[in-house]
Amino acid sequence: MKNLSKVFVLFMCIFLIAGLVAGCSQSQQPEEGQEAGGNQGEKDIWVVGTSADYPPFESVDENGEFIGFDMDIIREVADRLGVELKIESMEFDSLIASLKQGKIDAIIACMSPDEERLKEADFTDAYYITKHGLLVKEEGGAEINKLEDILGYDVGVQTGTTMDK
Repeated sequence: MKNLSKVFVLFMCIFLIAGLVAGCSQSQQPEEGQEAGGNQGEKDIWVVGTSADYPPFESVDENGEFIGFDMDIIREVADRLGVELKIESMEFDSLIASLKQGKIDAIIACMSPDEERLKEADFTDAYYITKHGLLVKEEGGAEINKLEDILGYDVGVQTGTTMDK
């Protein structure tokens, strides 16, 4: 069971990896007089979307500041690009739509690439590898050793994630 917990944590982290700079190259051309992406002509501002509800990768501290591993990475990327970073938190399942609509320029949100997402956005190489997993109570919990063992149980997942499929 401990291996399943580790596997679950590792899987969830792949969302982070894939979302680091998803969609940095967009195929849509901007309208005349408008810059591509969410910055609407403000060339020095890079708008990055996240779903800040997944510590230790992305969350908001008591002062309203975005913190976590992903946030450290995206700040470093912005520094190296020489752009001002603006982070916008939104529901996980709206990140790719926001990218496609030009509301944001990139995503960093522990997002795994899958067949459907790869049609919608570009993904970076993985920087954190994970696998699927499941957490259950140690005492009095279900005896679950393989995926098929969860049939008949209620299972909670975050909407829009690969586990939601």
